[in-house]
Amino acid sequence: MAKELESLTTGLFDFIGVEGLCGMEWKRDARSGRFIIIEPTVGRPDWQEEIATFYGVNIPFAACCYELGLPVTTEGVDRSFVRPGCA
Repeated sequence: MAKELESLTTGLFDFIGVEGLCGMEWKRDARSGRFIIIEPTVGRPDWQEEIATFYGVNIPFAACCYELGLPVTTEGVDRSFVRPGCA
């Protein structure tokens, strides 16, 4: 299922020319079994990335650095608050 959704999402975003942060929320129609678009998120984080930030990887910041041609690194990331076995 993940491969199918990835293909549908990237195909649509490529077709309409989306670049940068984006995501798509899908639901499966119980009657037809087809995936239905619920909510596209384009040009802004949808805050599902927030859990990564809590664990020391700030995806929106990394995306900004990448787009500005700055180094993307996790050097100096404070993971002291992460519980053992969670990172």
